[in-house]
Amino acid sequence: MLRAAMGTMILGNSLVKLRFFTCGLLDALHLTRLVPPRLVVGQLLASFVICGCPSLGTASLVIRVEDHVLHPDTAGQIVDVSVSGGNLISGLNLFAQIGDGGPELADLPDPLPPGTDGPSFQSVDFKSTTVFAGLTDTATDLGSLPQVAIWSLALTGNTPAVPAAGILVRLQVDTTGFEAGSWDLALANVLPDLGPFDTNFAGVAADEILNGTLSVDDVPGDMNFDGTVDFDDIDSFVLGLVDSETYVSTFGVSPVLRGDADRNGAIDFDDIPGFVAQLVGNTLAVPEPPVGVILAAAAAVVLGLAVRPTFAVRDAAPNAKVSGSSTTGAERPSEIHAE
Repeated sequence: MLRAAMGTMILGNSLVKLRFFTCGLLDALHLTRLVPPRLVVGQLLASFVICGCPSLGTASLVIRVEDHVLHPDTAGQIVDVSVSGGNLISGLNLFAQIGDGGPELADLPDPLPPGTDGPSFQSVDFKSTTVFAGLTDTATDLGSLPQVAIWSLALTGNTPAVPAAGILVRLQVDTTGFEAGSWDLALANVLPDLGPFDTNFAGVAADEILNGTLSVDDVPGDMNFDGTVDFDDIDSFVLGLVDSETYVSTFGVSPVLRGDADRNGAIDFDDIPGFVAQLVGNTLAVPEPPVGVILAAAAAVVLGLAVRPTFAVRDAAPNAKVSGSSTTGAERPSEIHAE
């Protein structure tokens, strides 16, 4: 049975309201602004009609955004979004939003209330190490904003469908101008005042989309939240390394926030050299003794050879998940690139 869905999309400087059938029949198209027919017919048909067939398979299609800790005031930081289920998919309609969409919402042809400034999308990569790697089909920007990415990738012609298992899309994020804070990173319920819109597989809905967060922290390595990175942080780092639940109950945040030295989204033994570099204030040479001390302490806890290390807890450990903003961002790019 054909299922109709109603949506509102931003196309360049135009708002396009369309009704489309997710199984492949375009029912009606209503324009509130003039849009080039070539763009409307070519891209929208490719995005919503050609690829709008149900995916094959029975496993649940789940998109996971996860929580990501980023460097302050730094461009070009990678955020990978994953998908699982293994079903064959024929394209992707990406809707992604940082925070509440940002102040540029007020610049739309039909203005929305301005949002709060936050990190911005710098590029959207559908091909490098993703499930679409090696395909020749090109993604199209359907009218993105600095904090809202709206892209479509349609697998057309003889391009085969691909299994939905692995990295779905790689986002490049710019935190220039932001020293600390936390923002939602959503691929579902994007632009709620216009939609809301959910990322989908060219018209086929995901069974579940797990939104995440972006956190920018200005004191990496300060594991006990006393405002400095010193040897008092070693016990807390080891605690976060081997017992994250206790760390969270103690400090109110994940140890990943300040302990993920290599910025891979997790705290593990690979973070020890980076933590030591932060500890001694030398990112080029990592002294061997502190590494050995931390490894020995962590191994002792893991193997049960010693009592869990003691750690100092200050009266009020701050919650690092600050809502929305802190420092105002720098001038924001007008274009988001795809690779």
